[in-house]
Amino acid sequence: MADNQTPTKTPFWKKAWFWVLVVLVVAITWGALAANNSSKSTADKDPASTVVTEKSSSKKKVPKSYKEALNRADAYVTNTHPSRKGLYKLLTNKKGEGFSAGAATYAVGHVSADWNRNATIRGAQIAKSKHLSKKGLYNELTAASGEGFAKTEAKYAVEHIHVNYKKNAAAAAITLQKREHMSAAAIEAHLASDNGEKFTKAEAAFAVDQLHE
Repeated sequence: MADNQTPTKTPFWKKAWFWVLVVLVVAITWGALAANNSSKSTADKDPASTVVTEKSSSKKKVPKSYKEALNRADAYVTNTHPSRKGLYKLLTNKKGEGFSAGAATYAVGHVSADWNRNATIRGAQIAKSKHLSKKGLYNELTAASGEGFAKTEAKYAVEHIHVNYKKNAAAAAITLQKREHMSAAAIEAHLASDNGEKFTKAEAAFAVDQLHE
């Protein structure tokens, strides 16, 4: 009869319950360490970095000179109807208002103005005082040395101003004849030239016909 053998015990580290326990212990320990580091990081953070101070959030005060420039800009817009560039020049003119560039820029940027309307009013005033063609009036409104309106503003103006350009061409023809002693053919060519008065050919022909009447 065979001898009774003592059963071999399985080492505890090979048993499933041991590894389940190890995993649980590691997970709990890792979670505790992570929570501790997070709390420490929050505690060490500079409170000033998360607070927006009242000073930084408050609006800057507008300098007195800026307000004065804006008041003068309002007056100019109401009375003389300048362009943005024209208004800026008026405000910074050392012989006139004499405001700083900063004050003038602020005023032009904050003044309440309809620039298309200003261009139309100025265009109508110019059309009455000068015998210009439509292109000539447009050039006058956009010239940097003239009114200084934007191209879109000048275009709006010439399309909304009621001007008798044939009459203007006739008046310009009379002036050329009296002052320059030009022939009818030369006058007609000058009136229609892009280097001259820039009237249409029809307007130039009409003007010369008026000279013979």
